[in-house]
Amino acid sequence: MTQPPGQSATRGPVYRDTTESAHAQPAANRADQGRTTDIARGTAAEAMIHAPKISTGTTTVADVREIFRDDHVHCVLIVEHGRLLAVVERSDVQDAHPAALALLTGKLQGRVIGPEDDLATARHLMTSAQRRRRAVVDDHGVLLGLLCLKRTGLGFCSDDDVRERATERAAACSHP
Repeated sequence: MTQPPGQSATRGPVYRDTTESAHAQPAANRADQGRTTDIARGTAAEAMIHAPKISTGTTTVADVREIFRDDHVHCVLIVEHGRLLAVVERSDVQDAHPAALALLTGKLQGRVIGPEDDLATARHLMTSAQRRRRAVVDDHGVLLGLLCLKRTGLGFCSDDDVRERATERAAACSHP
């Protein structure tokens, strides 16, 4: 669903959570429960988060700043019709005008990786650039997922890790 131009986060969702519900798959049935992706072997496609949160091309710098209020968010993926247009990081919007389109502040170079790229190389690139996130795109620029290096640098976050954190946050919010 595309938002009208200029619509802000307060008037409509510009940052869609495309992850599955935490209850969509019982914990006992999760194939990768408790796993840490082996960074010595495997590909970006095998380790990526398959349904990262995305924003549209109408997302403004002000919207992105609001999204970045959550310190767990490292980047904002700007996507239209499945194609990744830009990866926006905090430093990209630091001095930008609030009404500017966020996609004009972000970039792709150094922030994307191919699905067949190996994890050891990916980890090296990510740690060298001090970036723990790389968007995974195909040869046509279609967003496939997000490769997320864990804070420890010893592995990559899994879809189950994301679901577990969401469940924990929801539980914490419901118990003041």
